Amino acid sequence: MTHHALDEMITDDLHIRDIENIILNGSIIRSEQDAKTLEIKYIVYGVSCDGFEAEVVAKIKNQLVIITVYLL
Repeated sequence: MTHHALDEMITDDLHIRDIENIILNGSIIRSEQDAKTLEIKYIVYGVSCDGFEAEVVAKIKNQLVIITVYLL
C-alpha cells in the first residue's frame, strides 16, 4: 500500500477491513494504462463495511499494490 493510499484512508476514515471488503466484494469498473510506466491500474468500485460507496485504485506488481482509495 502506498503512503498516499494510507493518507487517503485516514482522511476518509477508512480501515483495512473496508479496503478488503471493496476488493473482495466490489467490481473492477475500468482499467487504465499509466502513460509513464505503462503499468495497468484497476479501479475497483464497492462499499465500505459501513455501506459507503468507495473506489480502490490498485496495480499488480509481483503483488497487489493499493495506489489510492477514496469515498464517492
